[in-house]
Parts: sequence; structure tokens; C-alpha cells
Amino acid sequence: KFMSHARNIHAAYASAVKEGLREGVPDVFLAYPTGVEHGLFIENKAKDGTVKDAQGSYHSLLRSQGYRIEVCFGAEAAIQAITRYLGSRNGAQDAKIPAQAGKYEAQAV
Repeated sequence: KFMSHARNIHAAYASAVKEGLREGVPDVFLAYPTGVEHGLFIENKAKDGTVKDAQGSYHSLLRSQGYRIEVCFGAEAAIQAITRYLGSRNGAQDAKIPAQAGKYEAQAV
């Protein structure tokens, strides 16, 4: 109920822009406040992916408004980020989570 996904727009970028797509918006949004943060945005990346300038700017904007941003490399890393977020009660921590089998440690972005 509380989670949404920004559709993959690579094939239909022009159409998506006309519909209101904003460059840099993270891939997934969990609209569930923790009492400390308003919600969680997840930027999914391939193992060798990087955060683009537009994404970094949008992340900063969202962070300034009380949202947590996590950049995740792989599905398991995203699951760990959501689990950590739902269990958090002690303040916002942005994380860059490597997709390494059995190891999902948060790293400062």
C-alpha cells in the first residue's frame, strides 16, 4: 500500500516528460513515516552504476525536506535498506549499500 515505483522510462522518455516526469526522481518511494523521517526513497543502481548529477540534486532536495535517500546496488540491498528504515528511530542516515553476497553494510555517500 505504501510503496510506489517510478516506471522505467528509457523507451518512452519524451512521453514521460510530457506526463510530468522529473529528472532525478528516485526509483522507489515508501510513503511511511517513521516519526523521524517522512518516507524512504530508493535509487536502484547496477553493480557498477553511479548517481547522476540530476539524481544527486534531487536527493539533496528530498533530504532537506526530511526524507531518507538510499542508493542500493541490487534487490537484496534494497530489502536491507527498507528493513533498516522501518526499524529506525534515531535519525536520518543516507547510505550507499554494496551488493555483495552476505554483506550489506551502510557506507556514507
